[in-house]
Amino acid sequence: DTAYVQVITSEDIKNSGAQTVLDVLRRAAVIQIVDATGDGSSPTIGMRGFGSNGSQNTLVLLDGRRLNNETDLATVNLRNLSIGDIERIEIVNGSSGALYGAGAVGGIVNIITKRADGNQLDLRVSRGSYDTEKYKARATALKGAWSMVLNGDKELSDNYRDNNALNSSFGQVKLAYDDNQKTGFVEVSKLKQTNGLAGSLNDAQLAQNRRQTNTPFDNSSIDGTRVSTGGSIQLNNDWLFSVDSSVRSDDITAFFSPNPAFSQKRDQLTVSPRLQGK
Repeated sequence: DTAYVQVITSEDIKNSGAQTVLDVLRRAAVIQIVDATGDGSSPTIGMRGFGSNGSQNTLVLLDGRRLNNETDLATVNLRNLSIGDIERIEIVNGSSGALYGAGAVGGIVNIITKRADGNQLDLRVSRGSYDTEKYKARATALKGAWSMVLNGDKELSDNYRDNNALNSSFGQVKLAYDDNQKTGFVEVSKLKQTNGLAGSLNDAQLAQNRRQTNTPFDNSSIDGTRVSTGGSIQLNNDWLFSVDSSVRSDDITAFFSPNPAFSQKRDQLTVSPRLQGK
């Protein structure tokens, strides 16, 4: 089975005017995105026609590390990725299970982040329809083999529908070391997000008012933390050993009328050692 590889560079992203990672992926012809809430808070990413099962058959990687949930069928939340921190996105359209294991039947989306290349500060503010406000900040520092990257995103929006307001905050800090023979990093990120759930409407309700809601009290929230660490060492001219690990914790609460409120806590630990040689 032949795989088709598409690379979206940081220059492509800049020229596209995209505001989020989801905006970038929507422009890739081989990716299908289903957005159940309409605000990008819980999208299903699919490839090769898997549709609603896309999240279980499309593997999403961050610098080669798995972002898919291993413990349940929940979708990958891409809001905890800053678009300004992306160097490129590699999309492999085709089965890659032999190399990457479970979840890669449809293909792979590998998001490669930028390295700090100096001391820089980037601040951005934007405002749009439905009282949408976005604030973004990125700072980098470089000294010798050491580097640090700070990212922060804040988004507020009432969105188009009643009871569909979004409040999302994201922060990240990454400390890295690279002397061409050895590398190491520690990364900590935090996501807090709440959004109203407008629900569905029938034809008569759509004709009356497309923005109304039958579920004025439905909502969901997530409080997520990710801590990752890893590194690599060049054993000789032919062999490279690397390992990375991550601990992820998500606290999720939601209310879907007329059912009682529910909560879920998801904890995941992953360790990925790799030996690469010629």
